[in-house]
Amino acid sequence: MPYQQHDSVRNDTLKHLQYGFFTTEEGASDGGFLINDKPTRNVNLFAKDDNPQSISNNITRCIEEMYGPSPADLQTFFMTTSYAPEGEANIVVINSDNLNELAASDLPPKLSSTTEFTAAFAKHNIAVLEADALVLANIPDRRVFLCGASGDAHPIIIIDDKNKVCAYVAGSHAGIHAHVIEQVVEQMLVQGAELDALNIIIGPGLGKRSYEFGTEATVSGTKTKMPTVDYFAGAKDCLIPVTDSAGNERYLVQLADMIRLKATDLGLSVEQVHDMEIDTMMYDLYVESESGELTRRDGVDFEAINESWPLFFGARRRVQEMKDDVAAENPGLHNKAGRHLAGVGFTAT
Repeated sequence: MPYQQHDSVRNDTLKHLQYGFFTTEEGASDGGFLINDKPTRNVNLFAKDDNPQSISNNITRCIEEMYGPSPADLQTFFMTTSYAPEGEANIVVINSDNLNELAASDLPPKLSSTTEFTAAFAKHNIAVLEADALVLANIPDRRVFLCGASGDAHPIIIIDDKNKVCAYVAGSHAGIHAHVIEQVVEQMLVQGAELDALNIIIGPGLGKRSYEFGTEATVSGTKTKMPTVDYFAGAKDCLIPVTDSAGNERYLVQLADMIRLKATDLGLSVEQVHDMEIDTMMYDLYVESESGELTRRDGVDFEAINESWPLFFGARRRVQEMKDDVAAENPGLHNKAGRHLAGVGFTAT
């Protein structure tokens, strides 16, 4: 199967909705996006080193694998993350009242001049929306798919199959700070979802020993800085204090645990939250010493990366310490800002 699901919530058990976390395999992106000399499925619309036609082909291939070839009756909304500017989550609710209006949205300025994007997206009924989350309510007689590109941040799928309400959420640190999960669940309830009918699936992202944060955080879109423990207020117990190899104080951010905590604080049971447990960094930045302490690795474990390259792209963080000559000697190492696709939507009319 070209996409993965959590064993506890599979499409064959759902009546109205389907979702998936697509892998990077069998794509059209080459050049710096090759893995083991094979093209991959980068879906980062803003990757300057990838061909727009390749990116378009990757996105449409994912859609067709979930909905069948050339699904003319399908409307797709591709979300580009706004990263909660100034700490305010941007949530777009899509329902029968505004579906056609949003479907006709203009492409972002950075994309509208690229003919490969405009032609491919028009052909496949793909609209691009900038947001931190998309909420989709029951729309009779229409198939609609919400999706986006993910790498470091965990894509979050929230579904209420019973009441035909779903959401695609960017599980970024900015979103956690802006309480995006709480606001999305609130909007879903307004649209007819029921709390005890929700299932939250946490997709691939940076793992427990991969997401390193400094002692200060900057609010997205501003110059405002605050202590990291305050930035993640309400979830600071999901921060693990560590010291890097230079002796600097750092935190390991347990982002998936934060998402789970936010959900259970809203009243969901632990059985309603499902973690794919896929770390896109692929190797731990911190390892446990013989004394039980977490210590920072020196450099990148290239051998471990080469031996077990992931099915999901991480992003730039994996290669921040790479030297150009090392990357040149290891052409199989992806050193671009690649992203994989995740999505959720209605299955049939």
